[in-house]
Amino acid sequence: MKIDISNVSEGTHEYALSAKPGEIGLGEQFHNAVNVALTLEKNNQHIHMTAEVETIGSFRCDRCVDEFEKELRNSFHMLYTSEEVDRDLYDQDEIRLVSPDLHEIDIGDDVRQFIMLAIPQKILCNESCAGLCPRCGQNLNRGRCTCTAKEIDPRWDKLRGLLNVQ
Repeated sequence: MKIDISNVSEGTHEYALSAKPGEIGLGEQFHNAVNVALTLEKNNQHIHMTAEVETIGSFRCDRCVDEFEKELRNSFHMLYTSEEVDRDLYDQDEIRLVSPDLHEIDIGDDVRQFIMLAIPQKILCNESCAGLCPRCGQNLNRGRCTCTAKEIDPRWDKLRGLLNVQ
């Protein structure tokens, strides 16, 4: 995903880019296009970029192991500059030092990284996913299991007696 900046005048410019997942290094779990809406603000010293990325990925639920698709969205900012800037104003990861005669910006790696950061640590098909029965493996989202009453470890019997105390 490259942006030609050689003839970009000073001011604000908006772009809409799209790429196939493989073109930016995303794996097989991504089948849909990766869309990027970005704004470049250029002045004589640097280019400030704001980008919104989105795509759809195929995942397996951590609770019920069903496959599902999830829309992923993320946004990021980047400052492209050929001179030193006040590091207190920007996060270190948001600054790219570039040559003053740079003609294009390749954002493919940044887009891939921010898509991967949009994947939650715990991937659920939905927040109310009931998961699987630990005894028979029935997907509890599809119906109740036929397991008998849960057996409780006999070591907990004395604690159960505390529940019945009035």
